[in-house]
Amino acid sequence: MSSAAAQIDDFLWKNRLLIVSVSNENALLLAEQSAIFDDHYAGMNDRDLKLISLVAERVYVNGVSTDQLDAAFMREQYDLPNQCVAILVGKDGTVKLRRDAAISAAELFSVIDRMPMRRREMKDRG
Repeated sequence: MSSAAAQIDDFLWKNRLLIVSVSNENALLLAEQSAIFDDHYAGMNDRDLKLISLVAERVYVNGVSTDQLDAAFMREQYDLPNQCVAILVGKDGTVKLRRDAAISAAELFSVIDRMPMRRREMKDRG
């Protein structure tokens, strides 16, 4: 297993991923999705959601640059073109939602809150 694959596996069963793939840091999708994530951070955090931005060949997790993930590997893993696309990946590693525009917090929360694992989390947390 490549080190990039191992790093992605670190998120499995712990975090849901909101992955935004853009060709450059000036992409409108990146700015919009980052603003939505920041504006609704408490809800994102409650749902164990991490924002992963693939900007050309660089990778950011919740806005912090990392060398632990490989942009090319992630684009191949999740069939992401090097253009504007946003996807929601469940804790099981499968794609739950794909859009070519920013995904609203309401839509993210709705999709996540219907997931069986999330329902168990909410029940367990009371």
